[in-house]
Amino acid sequence: METSSQPLSRLVVLRGLRISIWEGIWATVWMTLTTGAFQIGFARYLGSSDFVLGLLAGIPAAAGLLQVPASLLVERRGKPRKGFVSFSSLAGRLCWLLILFIPFLLPRALWIPAFVLLLTLSSALLTVVVPPWTAWMSDLVPADGRGRYFARRSMLAGLVTMLVPIPAGAFLDQAVKYGRFDPRLAFAFLFGLACLAAFGAFELIRRQPEPPVAPRDPDAAPANPFRQISAPLADANFRRFITYAAFMVVGQTFAGQFFTAWQVDERALNLPYLAVQVQGAIAAGAALAATPAWGYLADKYGSRPLLMLANVGTLVTPLLWIFTVPRPEAMPMNLALILVINVFSGVSWAGVGLAQFNLLLGSAPAASRATYTAVFSAITGILGGIAPVVGGALMEALRSTAIPIGFVVLNNYKLLFLGTALLRVGACLALTRVSEPEGRSTRYVLGQLTSARPVSSFLRLRQLSRPVGASERERAIEQIAELRSPLAVEELVEALDDVSLPVRESAARALGEIRDPRAIPALAAKLSDPAAAVGEEAAAALGVIGDAKATPALAAAASGEDAGVRVAALKALARIGDPGALPAITDALTVEHPTACEAACAALAAVAPRLSVAEARRATEECLFPLLPPERAPRGIRFAAARALVALAGPAATLDATQAILEGLPWEPDAAVAAQMAAAAVRFGTAAGRAPETLTASLLAVLDRPDMRGLAYKQALEAVAETGLPDGAFYRYLGLSEMARDEAATRLVEEARRSLKSLRRPRGGEADEDEDLSGGGGGGDTLARALEAYTEGRYAAAVRATAEAAARQVGGGAPRGGNPGRIAAAVLGALARRPDDRDARPEEFLLALLLLRRSASAA
Repeated sequence: METSSQPLSRLVVLRGLRISIWEGIWATVWMTLTTGAFQIGFARYLGSSDFVLGLLAGIPAAAGLLQVPASLLVERRGKPRKGFVSFSSLAGRLCWLLILFIPFLLPRALWIPAFVLLLTLSSALLTVVVPPWTAWMSDLVPADGRGRYFARRSMLAGLVTMLVPIPAGAFLDQAVKYGRFDPRLAFAFLFGLACLAAFGAFELIRRQPEPPVAPRDPDAAPANPFRQISAPLADANFRRFITYAAFMVVGQTFAGQFFTAWQVDERALNLPYLAVQVQGAIAAGAALAATPAWGYLADKYGSRPLLMLANVGTLVTPLLWIFTVPRPEAMPMNLALILVINVFSGVSWAGVGLAQFNLLLGSAPAASRATYTAVFSAITGILGGIAPVVGGALMEALRSTAIPIGFVVLNNYKLLFLGTALLRVGACLALTRVSEPEGRSTRYVLGQLTSARPVSSFLRLRQLSRPVGASERERAIEQIAELRSPLAVEELVEALDDVSLPVRESAARALGEIRDPRAIPALAAKLSDPAAAVGEEAAAALGVIGDAKATPALAAAASGEDAGVRVAALKALARIGDPGALPAITDALTVEHPTACEAACAALAAVAPRLSVAEARRATEECLFPLLPPERAPRGIRFAAARALVALAGPAATLDATQAILEGLPWEPDAAVAAQMAAAAVRFGTAAGRAPETLTASLLAVLDRPDMRGLAYKQALEAVAETGLPDGAFYRYLGLSEMARDEAATRLVEEARRSLKSLRRPRGGEADEDEDLSGGGGGGDTLARALEAYTEGRYAAAVRATAEAAARQVGGGAPRGGNPGRIAAAVLGALARRPDDRDARPEEFLLALLLLRRSASAA
């Protein structure tokens, strides 16, 4: 099939990607039957030593050197790559058709040399196709979907890796382990099947479309091959990537083949091939399950952080192999430990393979990917070819080593495993220096993964990517919101443009629940998008996120045309509390839009602690005070303005402002608004330096209003309490049940009695236990009478009796203890001088006792 010079259509690209997946499946069948335990078992059957095993493992890697001239040849030709890739790969795979005949046609002395020679030829032919195939696939696969596509391709290939070796291993056991027929026939049968799979892969790759290759300019000067090769090495970031890859390939190949040899060798664990292949299938299954997640995360966060996490996983598995023991009685423990190793290894290596390939593509310029890939393969090939040979030589040199450490004996195998782990630690350190322009940091990605349930989140996100109905998408988004998974931010941002309004609304709410600042730009854009109709939900979400970066957009929305969005934006600004929103907030403090005005009052209260004195006073005098007169503003606005005044008391307090609030109190017709104004008056007066007790009369007038009931009454009473007690001292007594209030009253009476007795000792020596604390004689002490009046429901009388006790024992309201006591006594006296016909409440008695205790303790 000839390659057209016209760009491929999207449908043709889609067809090519599907063909490539099937080609990868057949190629994996060939690879599964000719590598791993099958190759090592065949080599052992031929009589290979440990050194030869190392040499065999190094040959495919060393063949990577051929990628450099191959890449230069392909780029210089500027011709389609299909023919070169398809025929070279077929020839390389069919070398195993010759390998299977080695034990049948050659004398035993030539078995090993012939096997090494044919394996070298096969590796060379398969290696030279890597640069052109990589460039071909890089041109074919869209850049923003590489992670997902190669994850899917690897996942299906992993399924083959999981299923094919199990029957093949069981078949090979019949010959090698149990001697039921000639092992030569068993190996020949497996290698023959592999060659049939090679023909399937060849036919599919011939059908795969190839994007047009830019023709080489005939007038251009011939490229300098040395300059082409040196260009990747001049790239500083690529050099750092190569350093990482060098550590990784050595850490992978140094003892790679001996992990399998440790399992099947008679002097080691001596496991059946079926057991080894079942464990390998478990590793493939783990990789199969993890690959979609790796691909999804690589597209979302970049390849480098995912590669770091996967590398950390790979350095654990060699250490676990050290604890396997070559004794028959340890077989159950060995199998259990190998199970854990294979699961961990499958997940980790799936991430390494995918992320490393994507990082290589991302690190190379599009026009030079073949050369970059070739240089990468050549350098890693040299090291990957030397490392297993060195490993094999060390295995021979350390054959007699046995270092007992507890129940573990460090032999030549385990020393190599330990060295492998150390090399992978070096790879992790080298990877920290590699940069990826669009990638996130590893710490960030790890934080994202640990801040939510990644498995559940990933399953919900898979639902969003499928063609399901609006109700299913909405339900999936709601479940993501419950998980609060930051992994879903990008998908939820896309859902803000969904056709379904309920889906858009759910997406906005979910982004708020997740509280990730990455959603701010998208949510901000929806504030002014009438077609989306999710401005209110977007504003609410920005408020929940609480990042000041959203302030400009919310401030603009606070003066927009949509009334609902205006209110929602002001409420969001209240949650954020950014003083930069002050102009937008004050502009909204008008009675023309009551709901927005109330929300602006709440926003002003939220930003109050961060305002300067000048800003706070200007907002108070120019914006809030005009909203307090009943004839100018409705009740809701007045209430919101009064609440804002309470928050502004610190920076905005002046004596004039305090007086203005006090003068407005008698004219306020609503009890709830009056209670808020009373609280504001106390805060303003105290902050401005006005004597607190001078506020008491005005506050008591508010408290004694006939319409002062329920919560408004408690708020007004707390304002009165703040004139004589520290902030918050009375709060704990306002929400008590009747029984708890009675217990508190009894306890406070006893505390007050002890305080008053301690006052009398310095002046008159030991006090008589039965002495009348009121000084009036007869009828029991004054506090006892106060408590009796309280229990009878005569609360005004109880307060008056408490004040009498304070006046007689503390000295007429002027204790020797200083200002706090004097203030408390003065407030208590004002509280007791109110008319008896008023509707007194039980909380007033508790306040009186607290004032008595404070005045007595200060005397």
